[in-house]
This record gives sequence, C-alpha cells and structure tokens, in this order.
Amino acid sequence: MIELKQSTAVTLLIGPFVDSTDGDTDETGLTIAQADVRLSKNGGNMAQKNEATSCTHDELGYYTCPLDATDTNTLGALKVVVHESGALHVREDCMVLTANQWDSKYSTDLLQTNLTQIGGVTQSATDLKDFADAGYDPGTNKVTGVKLVDASTDMVGTDNAALATELLKVPKSDSNVVWNATAQATIKTQVEASLDAAQTELASAPAYTGSVRNMIQWAFTVLKGVTATTDTSISVKKADGVTELASSTISDDGTTFDRGEFS
Repeated sequence: MIELKQSTAVTLLIGPFVDSTDGDTDETGLTIAQADVRLSKNGGNMAQKNEATSCTHDELGYYTCPLDATDTNTLGALKVVVHESGALHVREDCMVLTANQWDSKYSTDLLQTNLTQIGGVTQSATDLKDFADAGYDPGTNKVTGVKLVDASTDMVGTDNAALATELLKVPKSDSNVVWNATAQATIKTQVEASLDAAQTELASAPAYTGSVRNMIQWAFTVLKGVTATTDTSISVKKADGVTELASSTISDDGTTFDRGEFS
C-alpha cells in the first residue's frame, strides 16, 4: 500500500497492464485518459481523477499516473482503478495521511501530539500550561490525579536515617566499610556453590594467559592423572587414562635432562 500526503500532487506508477487474452503480454501502447482513471476516496463512489493529464507508458506495462491536490484531499483509503480495453483490470491501493504524519515518516518533520491525560485523568489546558511554564508548585501547579512528592512519607524523617545507615554498609573505593552479616553470608554461599560445582574436563593444556580456573585444573590433572613416558616424550592423559590431553618432548644426553612445553 502506498502512503500519500494529503492535498499534495503526486505521480503514481501503476500496473502492470497485461493483455486481457493471454494474461501475460505487456500492454505498452494503451491510451489511458483522465476519465479512465477511477478514484474511490475513503470508501466513496468511484469518480474520474481530477488531474487532466493522461497516463504515460514507462516500461514493462507500467504507466505513470499523475494525481493533483484535489485527488488526494481526503484522508483514509484511496483506490486507483483502471480497466482499459484490451488489458486486465489494474488497481492500486493507497492511504492518504495528514501532512504532519507523512512528513514525520518520510521527511524531517516531527509527529505532533497533544497531551490531554496523565495516568488516565483528563487535564485542563490551564493545568498543563501552568505546570510546563512555572514548574512544580505544591500549592498551585499540581497535575490532577498524580500523586505528588510533597504528599509522600516514604523517604522523610527517620526513613532517611535508616537508608543512610544501610548505605554505610556498602563497600566503597575510599573506605574500609564491610558488608553486613546478611550480605557476607550470601556471598559466602555463592562462592562455595561455585567451588563445589563440577568442572568440565580440559580439552588441552591452558595457555600462559589462560584463566586461573584452567591453570588450577591443569595442575590437578598432571598430579592426579595418568602420564606415559617414553624416551622422547611425556604424555598427560585425560580422565579415561587413555586419551592424550597434552604432550611434551624430552631428551637426556647424560648430563642435561630437557623437557619441552606441553601442548
């Protein structure tokens, strides 16, 4: 569906017009006059377009169809219909939008809105204007139906003092304040759960820049797991004791024993 700007001239590209007999051959030589282009504005009766120019063939059976400001003066659905002799019926469905709607969507304008309610409560123009012009004033410029800050007791008096006490328990970069007992217990539980969780077996020896978790797991694997040593290599096995996890070359010339990096 093509969206059009209200009361604005536009040229549509309508079609394709194809032969009424075979339903395939492009009709490129039709004479589509003003009276042949029928418009229905927002469900109204069909009538010829107001713009007097005939349609002109572009290519592939498509024709340019000029409309003027009168043709697009009614908001809502606009049907453009042509049934030319020798060609199948062609229809183009359009939607006519207000200038502001069209320009805010396809150009640089902003969509205009009018505030009439806040929180479902109707506001008078005076209330809203006073609030916008003069700002919040507990005595006069209150927005109807909205709970005001001056009527709240949630954060006044002793509540502020209680909040300040709790905030002092939160660690900061410039102090040595510690978490309270509840926070400490929660953190302890989370850390223990992480330490107790089962780990996934390593797929290879970790890099020097790998995670601490993987480095610890590597050391555990080497100390606990199966290793196989030959004259030229040491192989660290996975948990099944068979599959190689990593290996290192070794050599011994009777004076110096060398072992390469595990990989």
